[in-house]
Amino acid sequence: MKKLLLFAACMFGPLPALAASVPNIPLDKSNGGPPKSIALMGVPEPSRFQVRDFYRVANLAGPLGGFAAGSVDADRTKKFLEEAVIANKVKFGERLAADLQHDLEEAGFTVEFLGDQIKKVKKAADGKTDDFSAVSTDKDAILAVWFGPIGFLSSAKLSTKFQSSVDVNAKLIDRATQKVLYQKTYVYGYDLGLDKAELLVVDEKYQFGDFDDLMKRKDLAIEALDSGLKVTASRITADLR
Repeated sequence: MKKLLLFAACMFGPLPALAASVPNIPLDKSNGGPPKSIALMGVPEPSRFQVRDFYRVANLAGPLGGFAAGSVDADRTKKFLEEAVIANKVKFGERLAADLQHDLEEAGFTVEFLGDQIKKVKKAADGKTDDFSAVSTDKDAILAVWFGPIGFLSSAKLSTKFQSSVDVNAKLIDRATQKVLYQKTYVYGYDLGLDKAELLVVDEKYQFGDFDDLMKRKDLAIEALDSGLKVTASRITADLR
């Protein structure tokens, strides 16, 4: 329960900017192919959840209208989190890690799940990159995965439908040299317009007419986000094969 309350605390409050993608670094498979064994780090829970209605914002005039829209979005985000996510003890990080481990092993990789060793990853001396040198593993490479913002967004382009949006970043590090072997951002659902991110198409059944519809079908909404995790895990695995 303590973790769930902390999860809620970091998500409530002012809604953040949408997202930023990481530099796209394709895996070079020409020199000996992809790594045969992977140490999978634990996936932290998303720190940015949002239910945002850009259609409503586009039809409100002036700064006061925009402020009111932001307040409504924050209230809706809080309501969805409390009643759909926290009430059902949904842990997106655990689900994504499990999907990744399953898919990687099915693809023939030897996978070691490191779980809490994510805490050993520190900022490098340059203050910009990550230092994985304290991670204890004998696997060829280390796979770190983390969320950008996730949730439900409506389009400002003449549509009131909400659709899921799951933003996931992935990075593969050579365990011996600490070199970044692969890096990419994936966006499932709502097109955030992120440079060089791969857009993954969402099934049309995961669209909701408005916020009331989203809340009435909370189970389907969670399924929509879960679908995003599974599709993203599959794409990451495909890129590493």
